[in-house]
Amino acid sequence: MPPTTLAFFLGLGFDTVTMEFWLPLDKAQIFATSCKKLRTRGKATRHEIAAVVGKLMWWNPAIFNVKLLSKGLQHMTGGVDGETRWDEIVKSSEMALRELLFWVHNIVEMATRRKPMILPRFEDLEIE
Repeated sequence: MPPTTLAFFLGLGFDTVTMEFWLPLDKAQIFATSCKKLRTRGKATRHEIAAVVGKLMWWNPAIFNVKLLSKGLQHMTGGVDGETRWDEIVKSSEMALRELLFWVHNIVEMATRRKPMILPRFEDLEIE
């Protein structure tokens, strides 16, 4: 088998020549559909919300600003401690509903863009 510069590892695509990550479109489409269902229901178990947040955190290398764009969803998990009941159904906050709507409308388009593995430093940018 000849060597390759493109590969997928744990669900993320990467290119070793351009040094970029990306999210496969099929994963983005499935994610958008699941976000739409959660938003329509208006409530979810903490476990379901944690699954959404977990995907977003894993995709951080491939999607810009994931952590900032999922604060409401992160808050709904109630934090991680021994007292949290993961099967407890919680009503979606307004912020979480807005974030779910954002992901429904934007994740597929965001997946068409590649993200550099190493972002340029401010001092490396040329400003005219």
